[in-house]
Amino acid sequence: EETPEGAMQFAAIVSAFASELAELFVTFTAGSLDRRIVGVLHRLAAHEPTGGPEETRLEVSQQDIAHAVGASRQRVSIELRKLEKDGWIRIGYKYLIVRRDLPTSLHPRAG
Repeated sequence: EETPEGAMQFAAIVSAFASELAELFVTFTAGSLDRRIVGVLHRLAAHEPTGGPEETRLEVSQQDIAHAVGASRQRVSIELRKLEKDGWIRIGYKYLIVRRDLPTSLHPRAG
């Protein structure tokens, strides 16, 4: 038997899924590689409660991120090292520690 509550729950799930798909589309079609990587890190961190109040541990490899952003692992590695140098992340073996205050878009680096 269908209920209005069940229909509302289903609509909420479909709406959340559609919203996430729209975000993915924007991430992949707009912006540079570093913006796409930061977008993926934000989405992963939103679904990963592991870590402390200031940072999140993501169990993800550089190859996983490369697949997610449509780039080579080597290019992703270069961008991740830039983020690490700037203090936004720490790189480990098949994991990243990401600061929770990582901005959604980073300013271009001078030099």
